[in-house]
Amino acid sequence: MNVEQVNQHLIGEDLVYHYYRMQSEPIRYLSLGIEITDKCNAKCGICYQSAGIHNSCVIDVNVAKKCIREAASSSCMGSRFHAVGGEAFLYPDVLFPLFEEAKASGFTEISATTNCFWAKTEKNADAICARMKNSGVTLLEISWDFWHAQHNSAECINNCLIYCRKYGIRTNLRFLTTKSHSIEEALKMLDPFAVRHACQISSSNVTPSGRAVEVLPREEFYGDAHGIDGMCADGLVLTINSYGEAYPCCAGFDTCRDCNFGNINDSSIIDIMDNMNSDPMLRQLVFLGPKSYYKILTDCGCNVPEENRFVSRCDFCHFIFSNENRTNIIRTHFEKLQQESIEKAIAVLEKKLSTKGSKNE
Repeated sequence: MNVEQVNQHLIGEDLVYHYYRMQSEPIRYLSLGIEITDKCNAKCGICYQSAGIHNSCVIDVNVAKKCIREAASSSCMGSRFHAVGGEAFLYPDVLFPLFEEAKASGFTEISATTNCFWAKTEKNADAICARMKNSGVTLLEISWDFWHAQHNSAECINNCLIYCRKYGIRTNLRFLTTKSHSIEEALKMLDPFAVRHACQISSSNVTPSGRAVEVLPREEFYGDAHGIDGMCADGLVLTINSYGEAYPCCAGFDTCRDCNFGNINDSSIIDIMDNMNSDPMLRQLVFLGPKSYYKILTDCGCNVPEENRFVSRCDFCHFIFSNENRTNIIRTHFEKLQQESIEKAIAVLEKKLSTKGSKNE
């Protein structure tokens, strides 16, 4: 492989550094993320997972607990466990045992993302927050923005913020924004007194995947200043979706079901992580970034938009792996490289054996 040609976005020392990491470092994960379900009480127009009330998949709690125990034992796994959905709190009999398992397994940061539908009353908010505290939850990420406001009341968010503070659970009040809908718009809907209970307020751009692609025009999405440049190695979340399928991140890749890397219903997460670590296709994605695939696709005659049509590297990554044909092009490219490497190694070995045999005659 001509490294310089394939990775024209990396030059000089950058190329050497990232290529060295690709060849020598194990793939590491900041956290383990488990998607409890693809079901949600809401149907937000910007949901990258296209979650909704009519979805029905729920992860097997015992299989997920085994996955947590195994993942915690890996030197490549970080100290955080994170539960998401859909809406994870729709299934408390699955969710809370996983919190408890994560705590018992040694995860020190235990968190979840929720739209707080369960906090409609102070009584309910108090009870759920108390249960979270007892289960080991240390952080709650709260989803609120223009689109969530169409499905849940602001009172749910207010109550959740206040009672999380009561029980010492840190909160991150998370907003998603587009060019037409800002953080200020959503923030004004909340009680200022409740907002002061948040430990952190953050805002992210809506990701152009899932339902967002169907609902929003392309020009609504904010673009990343770096475009599709950059690599993913230092921000990975090992993600298990509600079907048990394993993915290297939770930024839309986890919805690309033609490109999962194994299933915890069939295999140990340790074996899956080992297979992911030895997968040359994934290693290049992780350490060189999805832009390194651009020329592979265009050389195969694939119709790929200009780079500036993608708002981020995650957008481009999702463009590739959400499509079976593009996924197969990338997989075939690396399978061919592997086969060529094996053939070269065999040829070298045969030459050495032949030379050795001639000397012995």
